[in-house]
Amino acid sequence: MTHSEVEPSRLTYIVERAAEIVGSNPPTNRHLECENSGEKHISRLLPHAQAAPLVAILRSAPVKDVFDRYRAHDAAAGDAQRRYKRARLVLFALLAVALAVGLGSFAIPAGGLAGWLEGYLQDRAETEALVQWASTMVVYLALLALPIVAMVMRPDGSYNRWMSERGTAEGLRRELFERVLHGAAEAGATSDHEIPLPLLVLEYFRRYQVELQAAYARTRGREHEWNATLARWFQRLVLGLLLVWGLLCIGANLSGLAEQGALNLPGGVDRAALLVSGLLQRIETYNADHYTLAIAIVLGAAYGAALLHVSSNASVRNAARYAIMRDNLVQLMREIGAVRAAAATGDEAAVRGFIARVHSVMSQENADWVRLADLDQQRDSSGVLAAALAETSSQRSTS
Repeated sequence: MTHSEVEPSRLTYIVERAAEIVGSNPPTNRHLECENSGEKHISRLLPHAQAAPLVAILRSAPVKDVFDRYRAHDAAAGDAQRRYKRARLVLFALLAVALAVGLGSFAIPAGGLAGWLEGYLQDRAETEALVQWASTMVVYLALLALPIVAMVMRPDGSYNRWMSERGTAEGLRRELFERVLHGAAEAGATSDHEIPLPLLVLEYFRRYQVELQAAYARTRGREHEWNATLARWFQRLVLGLLLVWGLLCIGANLSGLAEQGALNLPGGVDRAALLVSGLLQRIETYNADHYTLAIAIVLGAAYGAALLHVSSNASVRNAARYAIMRDNLVQLMREIGAVRAAAATGDEAAVRGFIARVHSVMSQENADWVRLADLDQQRDSSGVLAAALAETSSQRSTS
């Protein structure tokens, strides 16, 4: 009996058994786990004799070559990403310090700052001069450090390397499944195995590409949404503090006029105004308006840094993009039943079509990276990847 003639009950068993052998990706895992030429993938399949044909493909030289190359480029991309983000954090911190101290020195007089330090320093004039000098030096040093840090840490170079290495890694990730599928075609789609090889390849793709990418999109989408939400809360907090400061300033000026009788208010309103005037003058005595403005300025600088962070990460756009990608992958997983049924009969073309459809969904998220990967593959002196791609294209044109 061929796979195309399998009874329905037997077909159900084969499909369920293939999914059980390959297993599922843990929801928290976002990594391909390709260490030691994919030994983690192989070790999970070894206890199952029915997975021997798939194990043989994973141990083949072309597939191990992709595992090793992906591992190298993925590690290089991670290192470049960490370097870029570290440099960006330092630059944003220096910019925030310069803005906070610079704006604060203009908005809050040095005399007011010196008044806060009267309990610690005896000479008020000397304290005021010290505050002016210190604030000026902090701003100048922070601004001077910006180009020096940029030249030393080279964030642009790290970013370009991150994009290039990640692009090559993403291209190799796709190539991995192309080579596994090609190995299954070479072994024979209808060879006499208890579980058809195309079905094992489909389940392997389901775990290590579809489920893995869905978990990645879900986690990264949440991270970008958190970045965008944090910036929005910073904005509200800064605007609220600036509003309080403005009301305090207006109220203090009006209270002075009310106390002098310049507003010509009715008796009851005038007494209420005098009561509020006393309260506002007490607040002014304790420099509450200055404190509020100082906090608003510091938070404003922090908000500016957060806004730059969100803009550079395109967090709002990426959060929506990852959500759409995750939803699309979840929808494809709902449709995998028909592909499993076809693969259980040895239909390698159905598996190839499903893989192509999933990769087309992923293409939006990886479009820029994949173009870089193509360029990198053209520079590959060994020609292994180019030969494999040509071989795959030739097979598609003859099928």
